[in-house]
Amino acid sequence: MRVSFLDVGQADATLVQAPGGWSLLVDAGGSFSARSDIGSRVVAPALWALGVRRLDVAALTHGDPDHIGGMGTVLGDFAPREVEGRVAGALDPVAFRIVKVPHHGSAGSSSPGLVEATAPCVAIVSAGHANPFGHPAPEVVRRYRDAGALVLETGREGAVTVETDGRQVRVRTETGRRFRYQAGRRQCEPLP
Repeated sequence: MRVSFLDVGQADATLVQAPGGWSLLVDAGGSFSARSDIGSRVVAPALWALGVRRLDVAALTHGDPDHIGGMGTVLGDFAPREVEGRVAGALDPVAFRIVKVPHHGSAGSSSPGLVEATAPCVAIVSAGHANPFGHPAPEVVRRYRDAGALVLETGREGAVTVETDGRQVRVRTETGRRFRYQAGRRQCEPLP
């Protein structure tokens, strides 16, 4: 399985690819301007480069422009079999090794309780470089780091890709950094 956190600036777009070619896109970024769609400039080219020709599912977490802005292009170019706008239900408490930090790492996005409950070894922040909102908030980054997580920001690292074979998780960034997590270990280790 591969999960790619696309570098869409101050927005969100995450592609999940499972064995057998199944694919899910969660959110599709925002827009650069009224005449420039991030879906056609970033999301669609990234999906094609990752081998996606058709999506099985396109999902939107909520209706903010930084999550839905590129979806028109995605729907036109990749004809998803299913489109989801809302997912109901709650997760049982469980430790997650890889976490996508909520709401671009804004000050109110990651309470100490959330960080403790998820206990991630990697926390990925989708936020634009030098964005006007100050995302991610320094206290949120510190909270994840103090909990032992490696924090990777798309605004600094570019796209972040996570792959697993079910036993080992590999994380790589567009800037060339690579890490590995193995079951039974708490921390990720850098790879050469």
